Amino acid sequence: MGQVRITLNGRGYDIACDDGQEEHVMRLANAMSERVNQLVAANGQVGEARLLLMAGLLLADDLHSVRAKAAAQSATAGAAEASEGNADKTDAVQQAYEYVADVFEQLSERLEAVADNLEGDSADA
Repeated sequence: MGQVRITLNGRGYDIACDDGQEEHVMRLANAMSERVNQLVAANGQVGEARLLLMAGLLLADDLHSVRAKAAAQSATAGAAEASEGNADKTDAVQQAYEYVADVFEQLSERLEAVADNLEGDSADA
């Protein structure tokens, strides 16, 4: 099992992942870190759990936008393909949509786990 050390808001976290997924997890962590840094710049330090929650909500909003755009493209492509008889484009759009949805779902699950851990840490303090 792989493991990656990520840093969010100056705090390090060890994240387990499947072997070979380390680079992917780092890219996801970098995206999350960018959001957290933007929030800190705009709002200051409002608490780690709150920052992670807000960043997660922003990423969930991005996911919603991507899903809506993919659905619209799929519908448009589906209508065009129905007239052309070409289903390959619809399959490609659907596969891309499913991949993006899976990536964001995994990120969401990891964010929830981090937030749960942070809440547990703050309750212990």
